[in-house]
Amino acid sequence: MATVMGREFGAWSARADREAAPDGRVKQIESPEVDAYEQGKRDALAAIARDSLGLETYGYPAPCRYKYAQILRQDYKVWLHEVAGCVIDETIAGHARGYNEVMHAEIERRHGPKVFEKASRKAGC
Repeated sequence: MATVMGREFGAWSARADREAAPDGRVKQIESPEVDAYEQGKRDALAAIARDSLGLETYGYPAPCRYKYAQILRQDYKVWLHEVAGCVIDETIAGHARGYNEVMHAEIERRHGPKVFEKASRKAGC
């Protein structure tokens, strides 16, 4: 089980496979990954509303990742959130994908379409 942005993923109960509709009927969700993806998008929108920009990362870090994170934080007020190491499941990946899609668009809207290229070049990636 993993906790990402205050939400637990990995140990899915029957609720994860079925959710009660307002009228009490049970509806199927597409998959835990799709549920996590949609939750990631919602979490990103909530963070943007708080004026908190960031990206979720996982996996073995590239050699320049820490310098890149420092530049994003100092120059653009964008935080990299390391949500997992190298071993992830579909829910962690789905949440990160949804979160990052929304955040990428907002960060580029605020700082320009080449913001990530600039930060990467400055970090020596």
